[in-house]
Amino acid sequence: MRAEDKKKLLMPDPEPRPDPGAGCFLWVGILLVVSLAGAVLSGNKVLIGFAAVLAALAIIGVLAAIKEKSHLNRLREWSEETRRFAIVVTSDSPRWADYISSNWLAKFGEHVTALNYSQKSEWPKSIETEAVRYFDEFGGDHPIVVIPRESGRPAVYRFRAAFVAASHGDEDALKKMEEKLFNEYADWRARN
Repeated sequence: MRAEDKKKLLMPDPEPRPDPGAGCFLWVGILLVVSLAGAVLSGNKVLIGFAAVLAALAIIGVLAAIKEKSHLNRLREWSEETRRFAIVVTSDSPRWADYISSNWLAKFGEHVTALNYSQKSEWPKSIETEAVRYFDEFGGDHPIVVIPRESGRPAVYRFRAAFVAASHGDEDALKKMEEKLFNEYADWRARN
């Protein structure tokens, strides 16, 4: 495994980004009003068309930000109300199923929700399953651990490549990712 690939494996993905805030809505609104006003006042059909496309894009952006904010808030509320550290998504793969069950789930106990990707069609509709579907942008790249943050997007640890490397004798990436994960858990436990 190349050094830069190992480095990518060790970072939670995506790195937590800030929440979409009210500031972005304000700037989109100002841009929209100025563009439409300028286009209408000019009477130029091309500018009016361009402004209409810009308005549509702005509306789509605002709706996406509202949707993300809603998911973030629901995930944080779920974590606080249930006192859960994370959502662990595993599968029936012989590469990691037993390992995760005995090393992670036993350690985390009731502080995580475990979902089995091999049984995805049977998942109940819940905040946890919605969060995994929304924040696991590369769907199906499991096992993953979704950790809600107090601010910004959740951290999503993707372990598949580390488990594949470990199955070929290179356990470094897996051990380092687990160390980061368990350190986050220890920090969370100290705060809760």
